[in-house]
Amino acid sequence: MLLLFVFKKQLQAGANWDSVIGISIGILLAGSILLIAGLVISRVRQARRFKRAHARPRRGHSTSK
Repeated sequence: MLLLFVFKKQLQAGANWDSVIGISIGILLAGSILLIAGLVISRVRQARRFKRAHARPRRGHSTSK
């Protein structure tokens, strides 16, 4: 709905619906690709951090007593 308000002036100036729909789909597609990429990067960082935490020995738990 917000995109229709953004392109309201273009519609009044005679812009056709094909260009408005194309721009709207392009914006939504770019946003969804950025969101998916962000989620993948976040997941990879979390997995790497989790792996490093388990690789380190815990402090205070000495088994050689």
